[in-house]
Amino acid sequence: MAEVASTSVTDFGMVHFLSNHSGFNGKIKERYKDFRVTELTVEGGAVCLCLNGNVENPVRSHTVHDTCSQSINQDRKVFEYWKGKDAATLQATLCEVLKNEEPLLKLNIFSEKINNDANHHGDNQNDEDCISLGLFNEKEQRAKLHHCVKQLHPHLKTTTSRNQESSYEIFASSDRNYFEFKTLLSADQVNNLLRFIDDKNASSMLKLQVGKCKERRTRIHRLIAKYYGAMVETKTFVGNFKGVTPHEKSSIVVRFREKFHQQKGKKRKHAVGENKEDIYTAFVLEKRDLETLDAIQQIADATGCQPSDISYAGMKDKKAITTQAMVIRGVLPHKLQEINDSLPNIRVGTIKRCCAPLKLGQLGGNHFEILIRDATSESYRLEDVVSTAMEHIQEHGFVNYYGTQRFGSNDSPVTADRVGLALLKGNMKEAINLILMPGDGKDTVNEAKRHWRNTNNAKETLSMMPRYKIRECMLLKALHRHGQDNDGCTKALLMIPYYMRVLYVHSYCSLVWNKLASYRIQQYGVDVVVGDLVEVTEGNKTQVKIVEPEDIHKSRYSISDVVLPLPGNTVTMPTNSVSHMYSQLLSSDELEQHNFRISSLKMNIHGDYRKLIAWPRNTQYKLLTRKSKVYEESCKETKAVFISQDACSSAQSVNKEVQTSSDDEQSDCNVEVSFDLLPSSYATVCLREIMKTPK
Repeated sequence: MAEVASTSVTDFGMVHFLSNHSGFNGKIKERYKDFRVTELTVEGGAVCLCLNGNVENPVRSHTVHDTCSQSINQDRKVFEYWKGKDAATLQATLCEVLKNEEPLLKLNIFSEKINNDANHHGDNQNDEDCISLGLFNEKEQRAKLHHCVKQLHPHLKTTTSRNQESSYEIFASSDRNYFEFKTLLSADQVNNLLRFIDDKNASSMLKLQVGKCKERRTRIHRLIAKYYGAMVETKTFVGNFKGVTPHEKSSIVVRFREKFHQQKGKKRKHAVGENKEDIYTAFVLEKRDLETLDAIQQIADATGCQPSDISYAGMKDKKAITTQAMVIRGVLPHKLQEINDSLPNIRVGTIKRCCAPLKLGQLGGNHFEILIRDATSESYRLEDVVSTAMEHIQEHGFVNYYGTQRFGSNDSPVTADRVGLALLKGNMKEAINLILMPGDGKDTVNEAKRHWRNTNNAKETLSMMPRYKIRECMLLKALHRHGQDNDGCTKALLMIPYYMRVLYVHSYCSLVWNKLASYRIQQYGVDVVVGDLVEVTEGNKTQVKIVEPEDIHKSRYSISDVVLPLPGNTVTMPTNSVSHMYSQLLSSDELEQHNFRISSLKMNIHGDYRKLIAWPRNTQYKLLTRKSKVYEESCKETKAVFISQDACSSAQSVNKEVQTSSDDEQSDCNVEVSFDLLPSSYATVCLREIMKTPK
């Protein structure tokens, strides 16, 4: 069993090979067209891209998406809700809900007491700071009471408690948020702000005249974002804005987020039974030289949905031509068809309605077609080396390492696992600095990142950062809004979509797995040993069990059944020395098992299991010499033509073609290979075993 000493892969734990055949040199992924990935369905068929012609255009007025869009585009009116007649109406409603004067009088006295106490900030409350308004078992009554109290008494808040008799009791107490806002705004401004937020009228907006002090405005922006950032957004305007007169100088405008408005619209539709089912549209995505997440973000921007509305079965390589199935929620087929002319390096097709999103892992695997350029062998004839290598990979398989692309792109100076480790340790500021760390290049992205490193000025860095760097722009915008303390950095990281945040942590978990796999191979080779974890299927249920001595005696399992755990909160550990190594790896990074729940970032990493050894299926290859017409075509467009190893006559013709050429001609060979891999196995790792090269 040979080993690799190259730091380019040993840094990621990839140390061992499984077979001892001679390798060969060559260039992989020199061009993105050299690497083609086609997703396989659960049934084993290839996902095909068919460019749709005329897609059905249903009646648009009946869709939730269009109804919301029309509302959003309407001019928002400046909030002028609080008037005498509104107070009278609310007071009447409150009397109706409370049913008698005693709780109403009690509420008014309590409200006046809290309001008149200038030093009362809602802290260290005792029993006198909270009163009961009574029992209210009807949900509609409770909703009316909550609304009326907040509108009539903004400095109070109401909470519902369910007692042992399953009755609902409502309590009133002072609102801490109110008194915190009063340190920056007048009483009338705070009253209007809290009434505006409680009213949830997404077609209106609130203006707050705040004067010229920038520091004060910044504190107001951050305080509103701290408590209500999920619902509303704020922006400063200086005169000449609709509803903001020129003499007011600077005003902060508060309005509800479009996403919040859309969610309200959907709930309203569902309530009246007009559209109870979500709209799901299945499609096939072909992308070229583009990250999967970047492609998703571009499609989301083009269709007006959120990235989280797009589901997929697995990530695909960046520097490649990849084809995979996806499902988008809330977008009709005709709308999706329109983006083909607007997005470079992206094509969508095979568009049709479906009834559910895709889940991660919901695929049969991937088919790879790869061109290895300028292949050479230092010791034996190239055709013999390639033939032997393909035979060995089918017989022995390869260590199922996570490939280097799992840890970040080549143009990034920081690997994703380092960001993941910082998140797991709660170092939010460090994680952001790692994401924004500049490389050596002099392009606009690195220039912007260097400005951040030198100044920590989020606003200036944001103005320099290209708009297509979506992740970086989201972070910088949030840092400018929320500040750079631990709370501000946490809010900035929450602005990144969940699927992006969790990839950093998964990258760290993958690094631990790679190191664990190398240790397992080094200690026990490819034999099943007592204490190993194996994956067994009983009926329709797959579970993990620990290998017992009796299992070894009766040869119940092979190396193909052995799995290793990925770090998480709920995984079962092997009972041999692999478990001790797992604990050592975490301890060396100052982590423990409980660190894989990051509540502040809404992440809970449960853990998983991964096969130790993987085998390619349907392996094929072909050698192309300089005299070959296919060689010339591959140099231009990388058209893959594959010959099966099992097709003896075809293999002989290939060997004969190479044998009749000179040694100089053999030095100008390209090798085409193709194979299928199960989900989450890496073609680059399979090629590493075939070629015996570090990459």
